[in-house]
Formats: sequence, structure tokens, C-alpha cells
Amino acid sequence: MKAATITTRARDHTCQQCGGAWVGRKKKFCSRRCGQAFRPRSNTKPHSLICQHCGQAYSARFGKQKYCSRDCLYKASRTRPERICVVCGVGFRQVRADDAGKCCSRKCGFEWLGVEALVAREVAALRRIRGNWQTETKTRFCKICGKPFKALRLLHYQCGGKACANEHKRAGKRKTFVPVPLRDNACTVCGGQFWGHGGRLLCDVCLPTRQRVVRGKTSERFKRREIFQRDGWRCQLCGKKVSLRHRAAHQLYPNLDHIIPITRGGQHTRVNTQCLCRRCNIKKGAKLGGVQLRLIG
Repeated sequence: MKAATITTRARDHTCQQCGGAWVGRKKKFCSRRCGQAFRPRSNTKPHSLICQHCGQAYSARFGKQKYCSRDCLYKASRTRPERICVVCGVGFRQVRADDAGKCCSRKCGFEWLGVEALVAREVAALRRIRGNWQTETKTRFCKICGKPFKALRLLHYQCGGKACANEHKRAGKRKTFVPVPLRDNACTVCGGQFWGHGGRLLCDVCLPTRQRVVRGKTSERFKRREIFQRDGWRCQLCGKKVSLRHRAAHQLYPNLDHIIPITRGGQHTRVNTQCLCRRCNIKKGAKLGGVQLRLIG
């Protein structure tokens, strides 16, 4: 069967150009030369045109060609067409590609934009600033220290010392600073009266500092990991699981909290500490809550 198919495909063919015969694949021509000779040549005549850049006459194969050479094409692409100014009506050529191309000069451009009044105001402001500077130095007295100094400007009322400059800055801050009102408070330890903010509960004598309590003789030396393991790595207020794998700013990062705050007379001991998450520790702060019942039981 395969031999039969081969014999049926191999047939005699005749070239359309030279008339020669061959046996093989079906095609019109026996060679490439016969195919090129058979194709009809175009009888179109060349077009006579005029270059749009140099104005010389030339002949081209296509009638839509505009320039006689590549040099004229490059020069024509670089030169911009002539425009007419919208203000004075004078013809000009655009210099930069990013210009609006509507005015011939800056004067016409400012007039077209209508910013003459703006320029006049800017010039007046510059003249006013220049008038504030003195050509001659005058001797004045500093408003802060009272010492004489040479003023270079009309609005120069303080000397160049660092102390006077800092005092001037502080005076400016005092205008916007609103102090917190103070009041008489009663100490919760000794019962004495002291002058301070409303949030303070201890006087300066009874108020122990954190370093004095933590490093004192009554404090215990231990690591915070011991307290976390004792409490099962759970917050003692909300009961959520905490872990040191979180970042320090994470809400479930474990914090060591004093049940009775140090500012209220608490000690740095294992009994007075507990594990809290960061959210509950911030919410609790230095307050006293129901968690202190753990100390009694």
C-alpha cells in the first residue's frame, strides 16, 4: 500500500516558463530563475516631485515621498514651523519643545497670562524687605540682658548671645504652653499635705523611686521568665495566651506587672508580680484592682 501511494504522488510536471518537465513535488516552475523571469515587471514611470525642505526637483518611485534625501528629512524634523504671537501678532519660531508656543517673548507671555499685577506685588515686597535692612549700624540695648549692641536691621532688638537667643525661644514657647494646675493633696502613707498634680498619691518623702525599691534589701532577685512560667504564659486579667515570639509592641507580648504598684508602696517580689499582656498592662497602669485578692488567698 505504501509503494502504491508513492507512485501516485510522483507525477510528471511542466514548467510554466520554459516548458521543461520533471518528476517530483508539484510546483509551477522548475527553478528560481524561471520564476523570476515569469513575473511581470512594473511599467510604472518615476514621479517628478519637489522637496518640501530645499525646494529642488527630484524623481521618486512613490508619489507620496516628501523629501529628496535623508538629510532634508532630518533638517525638516529639527526645524519647527513658524507661529504667530497671540499678543503682538509677530511671526516667530518656537525654540523649546516644552513651550506653549503662543507668545514670541517673555513680555508678551506675562501680558497674555495676566500676571503683571503679581510681578508688581513681588517687586514691592522685595523693596520692602530691602528697606528693613539698614545701611548703617545703630547702637541699641538688648531687651533681655540690657547690654548695648550694634543692630544691623530695623527689627533687631536682641544681641547675638546664646543665652539671649535661648531666652527668646523660651519666651515664644511660653505663649503657647498651658501649665497643668496644681492643688493640695494628702499623702496616703503619712497623711501629710503636699502641693502637686491630682494624680499623685504620695509625698516626696514617702514616694519611693523604682530603683530604690527594685534594688533594695527587701526586693527579690528573679527573672521575668520565672513569673511567666509560673502563670502558664497567660495573662492574669484577660486569660489570653502570651508569647515572647511577638514583637515588643504586639498586644500579646508578655509584661511583668506589679499587683500593688511600686508608686503605691508595693514591693518587687515574686508574690507581688504577675504576667500580663501588653494591652492589659497599659490599661491597668498604676491602678489598684480586684487582682490583689490573689495575695490574700
